[in-house]
Amino acid sequence: VRKGTPIRPMILGGGQERGRRSGTPSVAAIVGFATALRMVDSERDLVTERVIGLRRRFIDGLSESIDEIVATIDDARTVPGTCHVCFEGADSESLLLLFESAGLVASAGSSCSSGASEPSHVLSAMSVADKLRDGAIRFSIGHGTTEDDIERAVDLIPGAVSRARAFFS
Repeated sequence: VRKGTPIRPMILGGGQERGRRSGTPSVAAIVGFATALRMVDSERDLVTERVIGLRRRFIDGLSESIDEIVATIDDARTVPGTCHVCFEGADSESLLLLFESAGLVASAGSSCSSGASEPSHVLSAMSVADKLRDGAIRFSIGHGTTEDDIERAVDLIPGAVSRARAFFS
């Protein structure tokens, strides 16, 4: 905190932490957090490799069964668990409703722009064609995602895309 910047305490009381936060630090929580960090760090490479493999299987499976699908970014330039694709001839809102009804959760925008109604300025800057931007969907694959989850999604998505294209055209 810059000197002279007025900060009101979050918790009032004994004046610890230079009067900004009173109370005794939770040693058990601090030790637990440090242990969790060590565990995550020790498993990071294995989990990252597994998630990248799942993402590749996901994209390959969709590409084999759906025409006019475009992955917007290659493996080398993306976060391991993020998968962004555009389904030409479908609109993202219809796709999301169809996915949700099948128990599959996805997003039509970046996590930092959720709720925005304007077309993605990022997709525009990447020169993604207008006809593709309408069907832009972001999927996330994480630590808890299994191969069965990927297979289920690869089985469900083509039918949903086909239905959304029928409504959109």
